[in-house]
Amino acid sequence: MEKKNKQKWTKINPGNNAKNIFPRTYYQLINYLRFKSECFLDTTNFIKSSGKMIPWKHLKSFFTLNLITEKVHDEIQEKIQQGQNVDIKKFNVAKVISFEEMRLIFPDTCPLYYNFISCMHNPAILDSPIFYLEALFSQKAKNKILSDQDEVTYQSAYRLIMGKLESGRNINKINAFGEKISDHDRYINESIVRRIKKKKEAINKPHHNALNDCKSLSLALIYCLKKGRNITYITSDIDNIANLYTWIDAISQQLTLKIIILNRIKNWSEDEKNVFWQKGRPISLFIDYEKEFIKHVNGMRADILAHDWKKVSFGFTIKYWSEKDNKFINYMVKFDKSVRELLLHLHDNCSCPYVKNIDYGNWFKYTFWPLAINNKYFKVSISRKKLIVNSSTPPWIKHDIHCRNSNIDPLSIYDFRGYSQFK
Repeated sequence: MEKKNKQKWTKINPGNNAKNIFPRTYYQLINYLRFKSECFLDTTNFIKSSGKMIPWKHLKSFFTLNLITEKVHDEIQEKIQQGQNVDIKKFNVAKVISFEEMRLIFPDTCPLYYNFISCMHNPAILDSPIFYLEALFSQKAKNKILSDQDEVTYQSAYRLIMGKLESGRNINKINAFGEKISDHDRYINESIVRRIKKKKEAINKPHHNALNDCKSLSLALIYCLKKGRNITYITSDIDNIANLYTWIDAISQQLTLKIIILNRIKNWSEDEKNVFWQKGRPISLFIDYEKEFIKHVNGMRADILAHDWKKVSFGFTIKYWSEKDNKFINYMVKFDKSVRELLLHLHDNCSCPYVKNIDYGNWFKYTFWPLAINNKYFKVSISRKKLIVNSSTPPWIKHDIHCRNSNIDPLSIYDFRGYSQFK
């Protein structure tokens, strides 16, 4: 029997490949000239007494205007009232970007904003190693009493996952290519550890600032996508890195499920169409986890993370300041025309009575269950959203009275109902 050659791992399109230098440099210049660059600052940029205070001498001076979200503005005002040492001069010249301002200019900001928050905060990502832990976080945050078995599972899952993540922070650990883990990857592991710990602490001790990281990052991403600008989000809070990559995983799943469902709908029988459209009943379908879902979701995630094929594109970068290493580390995702178009119409199950949802598959919502049938298929139930509407831009008072998302938002201290993808 002929001995097969052992397959080796190879890197795809490495950045130092000589043939990529010219086109990469050319399009970097084009994108720099074509798309305006702006930066968002988080709270750590203003608190002088914080050990996380970012030294601005390390930053380049090409940012002419500093932006902050309304949540960052509110946090800083609170810290000023508490007597903390705040950089008032820098705070006073920063421009505040609010959800209401964005909604008045772009009406469909509402479902995008709340969907992006749920993608970061409590996502139901099927292929995530912390799927069940997120589900149990949701149950505990809703004050649902876990069974003894579920409580044991919750504690065991938390210890197991944290143990694996902690081991991934080892600077001497070797990756699949036989190399030491880079600072870039090491900080991703550390950020996930911090995100999980922070969520568990917030469930046990609710605080109105617990969701602000997700809200600020979501608003900055929408600003980037809507305005078509290169945005740099400057922070020394490491969990923002995990929030960005969790968002990428969640939107990859949403896009994948939307494509699969729309393809199935095209092949419906007349009876199925009648049940769904005329009688308004939900329709169930079953998706092959490995052959259909995993294959497509991995491709979608790779496309969103890839840079090289997005020639004319703008980017969103988290510029994380590591006090320990005394340097910035960048985490970037780039958007070309096609990716931007997909993301700007990604409402998922969120809806607003004033936002158009008659296209891009935003007229249906869905619920799915983990693997059940021979550990091969998972069930998805799809139904029509209650309202099929065109866009309008009402005054903020009218919007906030009738929109379910806005009703939940200001009343919640730490409420998963509006920001969880679990039932």
